[in-house]
Order: sequence, then C-alpha cells, then structure tokens
Amino acid sequence: MTEHRLAFRALADIVRVGAAVSAVAALVGIPSLGLGTRFLLVLLVLMIPRATGGVPAPLDLAFTATLLAAVWMSTADWYRVAPVAWIVHAVATGITAVVLHLVLARVGVLRTPTEPGTTHGVRVVGWTAMIGLIIGGLWEGYRWSESVPMPFAEHDAVDLVVHVPVGTVGALVAGLVLAAVSRTSRTPAADPESSSAAAPDRLRSIF
Repeated sequence: MTEHRLAFRALADIVRVGAAVSAVAALVGIPSLGLGTRFLLVLLVLMIPRATGGVPAPLDLAFTATLLAAVWMSTADWYRVAPVAWIVHAVATGITAVVLHLVLARVGVLRTPTEPGTTHGVRVVGWTAMIGLIIGGLWEGYRWSESVPMPFAEHDAVDLVVHVPVGTVGALVAGLVLAAVSRTSRTPAADPESSSAAAPDRLRSIF
C-alpha cells in the first residue's frame, strides 16, 4: 500500500513538473505573457497540497492531472464546445474544492471531515460547495481580467454566469462524496487514538 502511495505521489510530482515546463514554454517558447501567467497560477495551486500535506496520494494525482489538463484545454480553446466546458468546470472545481477543504482541515482552519455527526456531514458538504463557489468566481474573474491587457483571451459574461454555477454544482457533488467517504473512515469514538490528529491518516487509508 505504501508503494502505491509513493507511486501516486511521484506521478503527481511529475505533473507538477509538467506545469512548470508548460509555464516556461509559454513565457519563453511561444512566447505569451498571458499563457505563462495562467500556467504559473495553476502551478502555485498545485503546490498547495504538496506543501501542506493531508491530501491522499491518489487524490493528489487526480487533482494535479485534472487542473493541468483543464488549463491546457482552455489554452487549446476546447471550451468553445459547451458540454466539454461544463464537464471540465464541474470536475476541476469539485476536485479542487475537496483538496482545499482537506488542506484547510489540515492547517486547522476547518474541522476534519471525519468528525462524527450528521450536522458535521452537512457542514462538510456546505463548506466544500462554498469553496467551489469561491474558486469558480476567482478563476472566472481572472480569466475576464486577462482580456484587458491581452485581447487574445476572449472571455464574456456568459462564462461567469454559466461556469460558476456549474462549478459550484460540481463542488456540491464532490462535497457529498467527501462526506460519504469520511463517514466510512471513522473509527469508534471510544478509541483514544481516533482524535482529529489521526483523522487524516484514516481518510488517507480510504483512498
């Protein structure tokens, strides 16, 4: 099991290297300040779980691969095909919201998803959806700002009106999955080792 986690982590790091190479290529090889900045921003986001920990290795790989693929699809202008844009926004926002939720729990900002109680499960879903809404708003705001100094980056109000709600729905679904997975990872409350400090390890074992 440990070997599998190390393999997933190594693959996730390879994806991070790919994001760095993409940023350099966009800045130097193409060159394009807009694309370079876009890849650099994604690279910074990809480094968050690596720097803080608390994210299961398979989820880390899925997160890095999804975000890098999403930004490349945006760069290739695949988002003009509506169903593709909706699916990518829903999946990317959902998985990012889950990762950030786990990171915030890791650093103590939020309670761990593995805490017992139906009310806490509702909070897990609510916080994940809220994080997704914020992520979607920030990304669409950034994409809109790209079109000011860089006319090539076409973006309009439809993207903000459609993509943010779609991403929020994706985060809501992801929150439901996180709450369900966290529920199955709980150990009996009487166990003194089942504190919040051990929760990340229990959650990691589920993945």
